[in-house]
Amino acid sequence: MTDASRFIDATDPLSPPAGLEGAVVAIGNFDGLHRGHRGVIARARALAARLGKPCAVLTFEPHPADFFARKSVIFRLTSHEAKAAFLARLGLDGMIVLTFDAALSGLTAQQFVDDVLVRRLGVSGVVAGYDFHFGAKRQGTPEFLKAEGARQGFAVDIVERISQDEEGSLDAVSSTATRAALEAGDVALAARLLGHPWFVEGVVIHGAKRGRTIGFPTPPGIHRASRVSSLPSPPFPEETLHVDVFRPFPPDQRPAGRHDPFGGPLRRPAVGGLGTRRHAAARRRSARRTGATGGR
Repeated sequence: MTDASRFIDATDPLSPPAGLEGAVVAIGNFDGLHRGHRGVIARARALAARLGKPCAVLTFEPHPADFFARKSVIFRLTSHEAKAAFLARLGLDGMIVLTFDAALSGLTAQQFVDDVLVRRLGVSGVVAGYDFHFGAKRQGTPEFLKAEGARQGFAVDIVERISQDEEGSLDAVSSTATRAALEAGDVALAARLLGHPWFVEGVVIHGAKRGRTIGFPTPPGIHRASRVSSLPSPPFPEETLHVDVFRPFPPDQRPAGRHDPFGGPLRRPAVGGLGTRRHAAARRRSARRTGATGGR
């Protein structure tokens, strides 16, 4: 396990970050760091160990689907901070984040290899999933990446579809499936897909303290719970509150009126961003235009 204080978190480096020279990188978005992602990361760690090199994740912000949609259409399972903390616990040496913008999305597959992997990062190895495509119009394929590695002198390991891990079948495991489980309120299924509990990070605020007066004390509310995490235990336990997401009332059981029983206005639940049919359609449209989309 890497000492978290020595974990290297680099954004848009123009040269190999100190401590990650000649690194083996696992490429992808890795949102949620679910069980399938961890299979790819384990292969990257194994290759780095064989080569005697540091190991890092190479990822992208914003999510390519958000960039092409020109708005947020992907509900993020893992915040930047939580992802870094999780990767450190998995034993990686660092995380390299590239800003996914017009310049990066316009690179051809050849330019991405030449300018990013070789010139800027100086990688000694690349690990990616079997369905990884990169470069403008998704022209870069796993076969192209392997050929370039052989030509330019860096190792390439393409991870085949992993169907099983120690927890069982991986057939249904994906970030998309995890988001769908959360949207449906099935937190237990989301935890099984991730391989660890999902939770929300936010600023804890005090409410009206009414629950304690009726025998049901509740935890404080979460204000602006826009950051989310999915670590086995919170990276910042003193600041993190575990919550459950509940399914909405069926139409015939919804409370009547727009006021709560205490006379105040009835506010809409603040569990936004989990998606709607319109958002799902936007995600599907933008995904078809996405370039570097490995490790969703």
